[in-house]
Amino acid sequence: MRAVRSHLRLWGTEGTAILVDTDRPWRLVLWEKAQYVPCWDLGGDIWFTPEWMETHSPEDPHCYEPIMDKACRYSRVCIADSGPARATVEWRYALCDSLY
Repeated sequence: MRAVRSHLRLWGTEGTAILVDTDRPWRLVLWEKAQYVPCWDLGGDIWFTPEWMETHSPEDPHCYEPIMDKACRYSRVCIADSGPARATVEWRYALCDSLY
């Protein structure tokens, strides 16, 4: 298993990505154009991601979650470790709305 920083072109757009090769038909992708939210690329343009933290309040009509950070101001990703047995990727984000 290894992690690499690369450029990914998908669905007509391109951005920086961390790609984790699992030696299987699927891989873990943290892509700038998806606000670095960890996604499993299952092949055939099918991606899966579990849910993440999001919040809102009755006084505020906006939703605060990592996918609202379109400019990646608060979403950061780095490869902490990459070796033959495992890869460790750190993803940090702050909740924000699309209006910042």
